[in-house]
Amino acid sequence: MKIIPLKIIALSFLVLSSFLCFSQDEKPKTIDEAVNYFIKNWSEETKKAFTDTSGGKSPVSIAHFGTGLWIRNNWIRGNRAPELVAQFSKSGLFDPDQISYVILSMVYKRLNNTPYNIDSILLSSKESHDKFMNTMNKMEDETIAHAKENLEKVHIGDSVRFYIPIALFTDGRPNEIGDNTVYYLKGFQRSGLPIIILDGLVIGKSDGRVRYGDATITIKITYSSRHDIRMHSTLDDSLDVDEIPARLIAVGNAETFVIQNIDIEKY
Repeated sequence: MKIIPLKIIALSFLVLSSFLCFSQDEKPKTIDEAVNYFIKNWSEETKKAFTDTSGGKSPVSIAHFGTGLWIRNNWIRGNRAPELVAQFSKSGLFDPDQISYVILSMVYKRLNNTPYNIDSILLSSKESHDKFMNTMNKMEDETIAHAKENLEKVHIGDSVRFYIPIALFTDGRPNEIGDNTVYYLKGFQRSGLPIIILDGLVIGKSDGRVRYGDATITIKITYSSRHDIRMHSTLDDSLDVDEIPARLIAVGNAETFVIQNIDIEKY
């Protein structure tokens, strides 16, 4: 069970550390030059690590926060390699994360002697990105509509029941609940996701900026279906999230929840 994480860490460090001796003046002007940059500068050890799929995870995905971050910071962000960025822009690709992924994908193919066509990859990447953005925009619209619906039906003094999805760690332990977490998942109660059910009395509400996910409802908790869930608040911008202690959700507490991802019933 511990082999994969160690392998991922080793690969990320190995690939990232291979850049420490590179000149920051070497800026590729084309996608081919960007790919050749790695073929030329990587050691054989790094190339072997980058093409190793025995851990069950894509080396390209693993390298996203190592080599990919280096690409984004040194070539893409701030238009530091303008000719390279322009080639992607002409194909409708502007997102630094996607650009670095495309470059690493081509490096992976080159190292594995897999034929590829740059124009085809760019077109496919744009289509995938457009599909992803359409899905995200739809989810955002549904989230906003859901938050507005919750605001309109709940009033101070109402008795309510909250259904809140819980994220789990890989070992099955419940993660903490943040008060401004994820997009609303339509029908999540029936999707098999673990939830916590809270009953309470509404003692406050704020319409905030619904589009930005900070419309809130505050309840005094009268019932909790679980007693092992911790919560941290990130609504106070004056505090760093790492400085905010997590606390157990418990009956009697007054807690404020961003309502974009919660199902609410009145009773």
